Amino acid sequence: MNPFHSLSFNIEGVPGQIVPGAPLWGYSLAGRSGEFSGMTDAREEDWTIGDYFQAAAAFVSMPDVLTGLKKTAGLEDFSFDMWNVTLKLQKHGAFYHPIKMVISLPGNTGEEMTGEESFVLNGAVSHHGRELAQKEGTLLAWLENRLPDPVTPGVVASGEVIEQKGPAGFLMARWLEGYYEFHITPGENPQVAVWRPGDDTLYLSMTDALPAYENIARILTLAYEWRSGAQVLLWHHAAGDFILAPDLPGLPVKLITVRACGAMIDEDLLAKGPMPGLLFFFVNLCLRMQLDRFDGVGDPVFLGSGVLYATLRGFLKGLAQRTGEKGEQIVREVWEFLRNFPAKDLELILDQVIDVWPPGPSEQDLIASKKSFFARQMREMFKSGRFSDFY
Repeated sequence: MNPFHSLSFNIEGVPGQIVPGAPLWGYSLAGRSGEFSGMTDAREEDWTIGDYFQAAAAFVSMPDVLTGLKKTAGLEDFSFDMWNVTLKLQKHGAFYHPIKMVISLPGNTGEEMTGEESFVLNGAVSHHGRELAQKEGTLLAWLENRLPDPVTPGVVASGEVIEQKGPAGFLMARWLEGYYEFHITPGENPQVAVWRPGDDTLYLSMTDALPAYENIARILTLAYEWRSGAQVLLWHHAAGDFILAPDLPGLPVKLITVRACGAMIDEDLLAKGPMPGLLFFFVNLCLRMQLDRFDGVGDPVFLGSGVLYATLRGFLKGLAQRTGEKGEQIVREVWEFLRNFPAKDLELILDQVIDVWPPGPSEQDLIASKKSFFARQMREMFKSGRFSDFY
């Protein structure tokens, strides 16, 4: 039963509401592209867009979800039958079909208007997608408790509903207004394209975009657990795991997807003190920060020395923020350790981190061709720079 004043369904880029009986209601949920081009009629056993909307409506109407929404949105004084709710399907993803949920109040309530409150509803109907939604909810909650800054969306609710076509899993979090996905674009002078739905794409020079990469490195360093070596794994620029706010000073970023967390080295090595774990973490961080794909889906690309230097700055700032009063002393110790690490061993460490977390097939050739040069770049960064250049 619908508990709201109104509940409507939309698709990003498609004018008007999508209602039962409309052609799009019966189209297959599994589109051929993320932007809903090439939508096709569904087979009898397929999930349709209408099926998915009905599952999403059932999920957001669950008592526990409603309670979480009311608390998070600050709408305790407004009963559910005063809410206007819109569910707008945003895109097709590999595992998720994200929906933007917008809550507003009727203008004739006699109460003070609170404006709109928006949430993201990451839903999945495949077995792997549903498992991922459940796992991500747990990992994001772990990360929220660990990080001193609010750099994740904030999980509101997660769970499953059973529909005629089978189970559908959902993970609900705050919609981060003003934050957008971004990727490098090809060209003689590559730029960073910030995708702004409903508006023109914003292009930043690589130099202007460096604060965003520094912020990513800082967040991932803050998430690193010294004792266990646990860290955020399987993140990738090309997957849009981080989004940025181009209109805010310093290009702040948020981490919206966490697929896995774990250690990259064994307990014996961790028992030798924090430096071995930090070394593996830092080398892996520098390597992964370099990898993107043109426009998110094209050929893999290395982002260059500017991003490498930004990574070191973010790493050191994250260390200082995590270690509190002794921050600068510890940062200096880590700086000296990394600065004096033998050059001949750095490429061996790169090989080991690649073995632990293998790159994608199309990235392996790129990394192989860049590995020796990249190791030299890392050494030169420490030899040519001073501590004050980075911290």
